[in-house]
Amino acid sequence: MATNIPTRSKRLTRDRLARIFGQDIEAIRAFEDLTSDVTETLPDAIESFEVSASDAQAIAVGARSAARAAQDAADSAAILLAVCRTQATALQNMAGELAAIRAELQTVRQLKSAVHNIAQAVEEVRVLTIGV
Repeated sequence: MATNIPTRSKRLTRDRLARIFGQDIEAIRAFEDLTSDVTETLPDAIESFEVSASDAQAIAVGARSAARAAQDAADSAAILLAVCRTQATALQNMAGELAAIRAELQTVRQLKSAVHNIAQAVEEVRVLTIGV
């Protein structure tokens, strides 16, 4: 990421600095060191900031993508839940029908037993009537 922040300034001569600071050599040297340090460290700091901003933007894009994926998963889960509820209702209905079929089967078994008993009784009557 390019930036238009100036990192260099016009260098002041020692004579000009002497007019500003007087003849205080330590103050002049401190000012020169300060401007020298800023000239050297500012570009690095700006580059580091640009990299950090770029990294943050990449993280934000990733987070946005993850949020979309999570929302899609939540939507899918909601659909599956609705289908499960519908199927649960259908299974309850089938369970009721199965219970009714079992009851009818029990009735058929009872009727079969009754028919068998009648058939035996008829056979006994036939044997008694014929004598065989």
